[in-house]
Amino acid sequence: REVPFFSPEFTCLGRQWKLELNPGGRSNPTKIAILLHLCSSESIELEEFSFSVKKYGKLIAHWSGNYEFEGEEADGSMEFAKRSKLIDARVEGTLIIEVQMKLLKGTGTRAPPLFIPENPL
Repeated sequence: REVPFFSPEFTCLGRQWKLELNPGGRSNPTKIAILLHLCSSESIELEEFSFSVKKYGKLIAHWSGNYEFEGEEADGSMEFAKRSKLIDARVEGTLIIEVQMKLLKGTGTRAPPLFIPENPL
């Protein structure tokens, strides 16, 4: 059985999140599932969130959806992409997954100011 991989936590829209990559998708050994986890007990409703994998600017895989996260829940695509496509999409051994989130208008939740950390390299 394949073991899921979890990304380090990251901050977006004032909440902590992490990604889960699960080889085997929805019982399909050729696919990878990708889920977005809310890591706090607060709820948040996203009008849209998406995952994209690009290699040198070329789109390799994309998925989008919407969801109301009710504390420490997860949602995403159970069959995001073929495993072989994602292996080939690595850049110098690293798979780069872009996550975008759009807050549902009128929910009363305000996003904090944009913060982009400095690259330590």
